[in-house]
Amino acid sequence: MAGTTLFVEVLTPDKTHFSGFVKAVYFPGENGYLGVLPGHAPLLTRLGVGTITCIEEDGDVVHMFCSGGFAEVMGRDVSILASVAEREGDIDEERAEKAKQRAEKRLFSGSAEVDYARAMSALQRAMERLHIAHPQ
Repeated sequence: MAGTTLFVEVLTPDKTHFSGFVKAVYFPGENGYLGVLPGHAPLLTRLGVGTITCIEEDGDVVHMFCSGGFAEVMGRDVSILASVAEREGDIDEERAEKAKQRAEKRLFSGSAEVDYARAMSALQRAMERLHIAHPQ
């Protein structure tokens, strides 16, 4: 097993969302997705909004939503310290759909008072949650 797996932990301030050995992990960095395999160079990066994907030793795939935080790769250990994380089965689809609709309404309102960056960020988070809940 030595050298063929990584130990990954996905943590938020209140909960451990995943902890285990994987063959690979993929997560959204601040400037795009990163993939980590055994033997990866040390790394510290900010997290973006998106999907964390863990490929377990038996081939099972675990998907999680994340938003904000940091990821660190040190040897065979990968620590993902997210501001927000939700496993695919924990995503409230109805809430995500309502958040998507609210964000779209703000974006297309034409009002000069709308904070478009904030509305786009809300839309991105909602759409990512919905994508994880219903992969195509």
